[in-house]
Amino acid sequence: MISFRPERFLPFGHPADWPRAWQALICFGALALVVLLGWHFHLQPDMARLARYEQEEQALKNTYVAKIKITASLPLLHQQQQQAADALRQVQQPLVAQEERNTLLQDIASAARTHGLLLESIRPGQMEIKPDYTSYAIGMRLSGYYHALGSFAADIAAMPYIVTLNDLQLTVNADGTVVMDVVAVSYHRGTTASDSDENSDVSLRRSQ
Repeated sequence: MISFRPERFLPFGHPADWPRAWQALICFGALALVVLLGWHFHLQPDMARLARYEQEEQALKNTYVAKIKITASLPLLHQQQQQAADALRQVQQPLVAQEERNTLLQDIASAARTHGLLLESIRPGQMEIKPDYTSYAIGMRLSGYYHALGSFAADIAAMPYIVTLNDLQLTVNADGTVVMDVVAVSYHRGTTASDSDENSDVSLRRSQ
C-alpha cells in the first residue's frame, strides 16, 4: 500500500511539528495574502465605483441647487426684462415713425423758410437699415445769413425727433451770405427698404 506523507517533501518536516512562531507567521502571511487579493480584486473596484457614484451624486446636487436658484430668480429676471423693455421703448420714442417721415422732412424745410434761408438743392443720401432702427440721409444746400443758419440748426436740434446735421461745410459769398452744405440724418423706428430716395426728394420740394 502506497501512502503519501507530505512531510517527506518539506525541508523542515511536518507543519504540525514546526515551532509555534513559524506556524503563526505562516498563518499571518496566508491571511495577509487573502486580504491583499480580496482588496485588489474585489474591494478596489467597488471603492472606485463608489467614488464615481459619489461624484455623480455631487454633480446632481449642484445641478439641483443651480436650477433651484434659477427658479427662485425667475420673477426678478422677468422684472428686469420688463424694465429693459420699458427703457427701450423710452429710447425709441424720439425715433420717427415711418409714416411720419414726410412730415419730418416738411418740418425741416419749414424751419429753413422760417429763418429766410434758401433751400438751393436736395440730394437723397444713403439709407442704412439696422435691427432696431433705420437712418435716412438727405444732403442739402442752404444759403442765407450766418445767424439765420445758426437759428435753423438750433430748431433742428430742438425737434422732438432725432435728427443730426453731419458733414457741415460753410462758404461765404461776396454779398456776405453763407452757403451751408449739410447732410441731415433722421432716425426711424422699424426697418423698410420700400421708401425710395426719390419720394423724399419730391416731398421736400413740395414743402418749399
